[in-house]
Amino acid sequence: MTAGYGYSYYERTQVWQSNLSFWQDAERNPKMAYNRMFLNNIAEAYLTDGQRIKALNYYERIFAPQVKKTPFENEMVKYSIGIVHVEIAEESYIERKYAEASAHLKKALPLLEGAAERLPATPIVHKGLALGLLLQGKVSLSITRRFDANVFYRARKHCLMALSLDKGSQLARETMAEIDALLARYGASAR
Repeated sequence: MTAGYGYSYYERTQVWQSNLSFWQDAERNPKMAYNRMFLNNIAEAYLTDGQRIKALNYYERIFAPQVKKTPFENEMVKYSIGIVHVEIAEESYIERKYAEASAHLKKALPLLEGAAERLPATPIVHKGLALGLLLQGKVSLSITRRFDANVFYRARKHCLMALSLDKGSQLARETMAEIDALLARYGASAR
């Protein structure tokens, strides 16, 4: 009998080995299929584990009609999907796969712009949109060899909005510094 408890204990400790293994074990419960909190948490666990495509799949399942969510939660899921696409685009940009990066940004930016419009008092949404726009400008510059200052100005505007809502945001400051450096490099002034 003790051996049975010992094995059971061992089995459960394997489940708690990582955040991802915990949520994968929870998925065995059929009630989790339409549980917003579960879907969000397992998506975050996959994201933390570097499995962005799996994370996207779980985020997108939150849009099923059976999943109960508030309008705010709905917008934050759209934001999360947008950010995952920005992360994938950034990885593609670093690998000089500009067409792939551009394709992910085409998916990301409408989601991030919509979230920024509907959640104007949420600093993280403005930071995410600024990052997406900055990357769009860099990808466009790499493809066309033309500098589009307007994209960088839009990114800067969202950095400023994020900073007005969260004065201590290091991410917004770093993003704005990169934008300002690019504007100065290509002879455009920071407005």
